[in-house]
Amino acid sequence: MKAFSLTALTLALVLSACGDKSDDSGSGAAAVDCSTDGLDGASLYSSSCAGCHGADGSGASGPSLEDAMPLHSDDEIRSVMENGAPGMPAFDSSLDCGEREAILDYLRSQHGQQGGAGSD
Repeated sequence: MKAFSLTALTLALVLSACGDKSDDSGSGAAAVDCSTDGLDGASLYSSSCAGCHGADGSGASGPSLEDAMPLHSDDEIRSVMENGAPGMPAFDSSLDCGEREAILDYLRSQHGQQGGAGSD
């Protein structure tokens, strides 16, 4: 249990991004489009995440993504990006679903897939 708590905290800190787009398009019950078509995950990472995690994800004021990405499922990462966690703000209103997916795709391409069940 202690290892899980440490892992959850690490993920929360790992995915904390320092950027803020402050472009809330409103909230509604309409279907969410999580398409990444035309989105550049590397550019989104650079503008929203690299300030804390470093340009290469090795860490800066935020922890290393290189170490954390292989430990967590896509669903876990999505949840933390959307809802935040201790030490990390939520990005559900500052990054839309497609932008968060593009960042996740980019991070997976740079730091590998998570192994085991629950991985998308």
